[in-house]
Amino acid sequence: MDIQAASEVLTQEALTIGFARRFALYKRGDLILKDPDRLARILNDPQRPVQIIFAGKAHPQDSEGKNVIKNIIHLSTGRNSATAWPSSRIMI
Repeated sequence: MDIQAASEVLTQEALTIGFARRFALYKRGDLILKDPDRLARILNDPQRPVQIIFAGKAHPQDSEGKNVIKNIIHLSTGRNSATAWPSSRIMI
């Protein structure tokens, strides 16, 4: 992910929450997604814009960690306020 690609997805006007690390089930990277109604209210508040960046990957043999990433990608697809990047090596 470079600056140009990031500028198409992110805005400087919003509070940005980042989660960038190796994805493993015990790290609970998808905890914020467990209450979708509350998350939608937070992400869709025009008075207090918020965006979330998830970045990282699971260990090649960690199927549960890979499922966490798949869930995050599924829930963030088509949303401007949440995005998932498949690597924690981000150059911004």
